[in-house]
Amino acid sequence: MKKLTSFLILSIFLFTFAIVSSAATTDSDGGTGPGGDVKYKNTNVSVTPGDILVTKDFQIYNDFPGHSAIVVDSNTVVEILGYGYTMQKSNLQSWLNDYPNAKVVRLNDSAKAAKAAKWAVWYYENYASKVKYSIDSKIAAYDTYTYCSKLVWDAYYFGGSISLPYADKVNIIIQPYDFVLNPSNSAVGLKTILTFGNW
Repeated sequence: MKKLTSFLILSIFLFTFAIVSSAATTDSDGGTGPGGDVKYKNTNVSVTPGDILVTKDFQIYNDFPGHSAIVVDSNTVVEILGYGYTMQKSNLQSWLNDYPNAKVVRLNDSAKAAKAAKWAVWYYENYASKVKYSIDSKIAAYDTYTYCSKLVWDAYYFGGSISLPYADKVNIIIQPYDFVLNPSNSAVGLKTILTFGNW
C-alpha cells in the first residue's frame, strides 16, 4: 500500500510539474513571468509586440544620432542598420546588449501595437531584398527606401493605423529620438516605459 501511495504522489507531482513547465516560455534573457510572458531583462515589464526601442549608442551622422527598432515578438526585433545594410531580424536580448543605453517606448493600445509589429514582419518578409537604406524625406512611402526610424514609423502608420508625430507632414525625416522626445507623443499614446543604462 505504501508503494502504491508513493507512486501516486510521485505521478501527480510529475504531471503537475510537466503542465507548469509547458505553460511558461523561455527567452535568451531567462526572464519569464508567472503567466509565461517574457520580461525585459532584470525588470518586471513584459516584452510586447510593437514596443519601440531607441538607443543613443549609434550614430550615422553628427546630426542624426541614435537608432531605433520595433519589437515583433518576445525574442525578435526588425531593424535596418545603415548604408549597405538591408532590413533584418535581430535577437531582442542581443540588441539590448549591443546598445546598453536604450529606452523602450510603448503605445497605450496593445492591439494597434501588435498590428504594427505584424506589418513590420510583413514588410521584412516582402521587401527586405527590394528596399535600400536611405534617409529620404518621404515618410509615408515604403517601397523603395527606408531607414531605422522610418521603418518603425511606417509600421505604425500602415500597420497600426496610428499617426505618430509628423503625420501631418508630407516630407520630413523622422529621427529615432522623436519617439522619445517629441512633445506630441503623449497625445498619440506613446510613453517611455523603461530606460536601460545611462540616458
